[in-house]
Amino acid sequence: LEKNVFIQPNPFNESITINLPQTLTGLNLEVIIYDLNGRMIYNKTHSNIQGVITIGNLSTLEKAPYFLKIANNETGFTVVKKIIKL
Repeated sequence: LEKNVFIQPNPFNESITINLPQTLTGLNLEVIIYDLNGRMIYNKTHSNIQGVITIGNLSTLEKAPYFLKIANNETGFTVVKKIIKL
């Protein structure tokens, strides 16, 4: 499933869109962004309606690489992707 998760744009400026496989449609997904020191800088649960989650208001983040974790506790699904803020 991990190869079916796409994050655009990457690198990003203000927002990212997460495209998910259809098998995850209807699930609530926890989206967490960590900096390289492991500090959590974003944590919110999103409902996955159409296989797309959009996260905005990221323009205040420092220009740096981050890790984006997408998880669903019910199914055990977890994906971690590297994203870069420009």
